[in-house]
Amino acid sequence: MEFLGKVGINFNLLIAQMINFGLLLIILTKLLYKPIIKKVEKDEQELKEAKIQKEKLEKEKEIFLKDKQKEIAEAKKLSREIIEKAEIIAKEIKKRAQKEAEETKNKMIQQAKIQLESQKEAFKKEIERTVKKEIRQQFKEKFKEIATPLLQKELENIFFKKLLLALEKLSFEELHKTYLSKILKKSSSKTKFKDLINSKIGPIVLEYAFLLEKEKERKLQEIIAKKIGVPKDLIKITKKENPNLLNGFRLEIKGVVIESNLLNEIENATALK
Repeated sequence: MEFLGKVGINFNLLIAQMINFGLLLIILTKLLYKPIIKKVEKDEQELKEAKIQKEKLEKEKEIFLKDKQKEIAEAKKLSREIIEKAEIIAKEIKKRAQKEAEETKNKMIQQAKIQLESQKEAFKKEIERTVKKEIRQQFKEKFKEIATPLLQKELENIFFKKLLLALEKLSFEELHKTYLSKILKKSSSKTKFKDLINSKIGPIVLEYAFLLEKEKERKLQEIIAKKIGVPKDLIKITKKENPNLLNGFRLEIKGVVIESNLLNEIENATALK
């Protein structure tokens, strides 16, 4: 200590400064340095976790997109297969129904001729009605077994196109005259003009197996209105649901019945209509 005094250093002051520096170091470590270090380490950890999470999400997104594309491709392939199978089955059923109808009809007619020759005409008609009913029922049951909603929709669209084509062939020449336009201009009531159209062509009645879409109804009104030569809002179509048609439509207009339905196809196929 004498040496420190000789060089001009106050030992007590040195001790006090060392104590103060130690206290300051402790205070800074506890209150400033450690919290900052913890905060930095925490931020680094959060950034690291965020990066890991981002990479994980990117991988999950990539896997999801691949799976989705695969599902879409499989769904398209499956739908094509279903349609192709349905078409093959439908053709097979029609072919089998024709063959069975012919065989059944011939067999029953032959038996009736042998047993009741004197009453062959009456029995022949009764047998044909019975066969027609049986075949129709068998076809209905088989069709219901294989008919998916997609097949039903496809058939409905086909029958609707056939209905429009048949309607296009009808002649409305006697109505498509200038006097209708003149009456329309003079008439103050669309209801009276509708009644006039009904009196000329009779009621327009549309039967359908399934609920008619608004777009199909609008298309039908447009074609009828165009052929008659009047605005489509003057065309009134009476709609009736008829499940016996199985699929498709039956339109009665101008005293003519247009058949575009599966029931009619069955009757044509069996040659018993």
